[in-house]
Amino acid sequence: MLKGFSSPFRRQVARVLCWSGRSAGTWAFQETPNPNVWKFQSDTGVPKSTKSQLLEVPGVQDVLVHEGLSGTWLAITRQSGTEWQVLAPQLKDFLQSLPDIEAEQQVD
Repeated sequence: MLKGFSSPFRRQVARVLCWSGRSAGTWAFQETPNPNVWKFQSDTGVPKSTKSQLLEVPGVQDVLVHEGLSGTWLAITRQSGTEWQVLAPQLKDFLQSLPDIEAEQQVD
């Protein structure tokens, strides 16, 4: 996990990104084979505006949203030169601020 980072940084990122933010669920992260992409997972849905709002976060280049029977996952690509240690707390704050939503309000 977090190849190329020191152990203290790895523990710090794990504390930052594995959080219980919304009353309807918990968000967690997973690395991908691409070091510029992290996968964020939740057992609840997200509003339709989530992708466009995430693209406004400084350092975010692209967002893929998937809604499935097992929950939601977001693949977030960072912009070149953006460090995860800077971007992760911003993503945490954003994801924790998402409202609880009904199924018909989720991403199409």
